[in-house]
Amino acid sequence: MEPVQSSKSILYQTVYLIVILSFSLLANAQESTNSNSAGQESPNNGKTQVNQPKSEQLDSANPNSKSEQIGPSNSKNVHKPTNSAIESRIQNLLKQSKRSFEYSEAAKYTHLKWSERMNKYSVGLLPVLNYSGIPIEARDESTDYYDHGKLPVEINHLFRDTLTTSRQFNLNQRKPDYWLQLTIEEYHQPFPFAANDKWWQTARDTVDRAFTSAKPATVKLSLKVTAGERPFRQWKDAASMTISNCDLNTTPQALSSINNQNQILKDYLSTTPGQAFLSASNFLIIQTVKRLAEEVDYAHVEKIIGDEIYLKSENSNFKVGETLQVHYTGQNPDSSPFNTKQIKVIKAAPGYAIAYPLSIRADHLKTGDLVKTNSRHPFESPAYRFTSTGRCAEVIVAQAE
Repeated sequence: MEPVQSSKSILYQTVYLIVILSFSLLANAQESTNSNSAGQESPNNGKTQVNQPKSEQLDSANPNSKSEQIGPSNSKNVHKPTNSAIESRIQNLLKQSKRSFEYSEAAKYTHLKWSERMNKYSVGLLPVLNYSGIPIEARDESTDYYDHGKLPVEINHLFRDTLTTSRQFNLNQRKPDYWLQLTIEEYHQPFPFAANDKWWQTARDTVDRAFTSAKPATVKLSLKVTAGERPFRQWKDAASMTISNCDLNTTPQALSSINNQNQILKDYLSTTPGQAFLSASNFLIIQTVKRLAEEVDYAHVEKIIGDEIYLKSENSNFKVGETLQVHYTGQNPDSSPFNTKQIKVIKAAPGYAIAYPLSIRADHLKTGDLVKTNSRHPFESPAYRFTSTGRCAEVIVAQAE
């Protein structure tokens, strides 16, 4: 099994930089101590003499001598990171590795506005795993029920809907390039869990909640990405979101046209657990898009007419005159270093291109063969919108991180 890539590598870099910063501070303190001791006066035959470096003492003893340096000088331009630069990098790494958000920080991920310029990734969804201890069940309840009851089965639709409205993915359950699997790691509601399965339990729990203050809701999700039709090294990330009633967004992210009439989903998204679930899902989608944007993109041969090879790619920009490398269908492009068959782009349009063979005959290619591209759309962070349901916060329109 291949190793899993996660935010742990960022944490390791952070620890490493903290150690470097500590040694740097100790070195500066030692140099300061040495310089203070070097400036002290020492007795010499009744005279006072200030300690000088050895080279300066030799030069003063022999005025005619010339100072000659053998070998490289230690004072040459040796780049050492300053303490402020190291501290700044540590802060950036800590910010990147942060996976737990509370209140207004978490609420900003409840409504993302993605850029019109986007990549499209072919993904399939595996069944949602639930390790929270709170059962998932299909039932029609009032909005208040989600503050203490079972998880609605509609959360499966919610994650799928969140992927759809981001416009970064094409859902494909047959032969996707990547498989996504969401896991509910933790699920903490404002009130103690009460399923309301029996009338006498419902009455008792209702009385108990009347004398209990609501707590913020906390939802922790993880998302795993594995290889589908394209080779990919397994990757996983997680996020924990805590939202209180003060942080509820009046306008959470809109549902797609398929689920826009789903009243259960709408009710669920008006609660703190529902918006915490939405916030964690959106954050993980951002991290997934960032990760997939690092992958090399491959166009595919759509058709061949004579010597003209028609290419299609949803994520890359073709340029007239550029040379592209061909990989045959069924090969792992990353394990084919000796495959140097090349074609040249002679016409280009957004997402499409016509190429001419250079080191391969066109009739040796077939529909579906992969072509390694040279460029793709860079990742653009989505904006977010938050409008508080109460007087706790102000309307915010800003850039998501």
